[in-house]
Amino acid sequence: IGFIARSVTLSCSVPLLPVTTKRLSSVHLQHRKLRMMAQLYVFYILLAFALWVVDQKFCPSLHALPVNPQLHAWWHLLAGLNVHFGL
Repeated sequence: IGFIARSVTLSCSVPLLPVTTKRLSSVHLQHRKLRMMAQLYVFYILLAFALWVVDQKFCPSLHALPVNPQLHAWWHLLAGLNVHFGL
């Protein structure tokens, strides 16, 4: 558990939307899109973290397979997607 705590830092920032009565429907649509992006942000970082942990714990077993699943590479890809949705 110690190596996980030292290696992972999660941060989340969600911008606030100004709410006016004039553009309430537009804000509602933006809110739904923002919520979807926030859910994807959390999903991608959790999936990336899970793949990274599996890769760290079972590396010798995974390399013995006929096809290496390259979980560390998937971690990089999903972490990049996470950054995209986080910005």
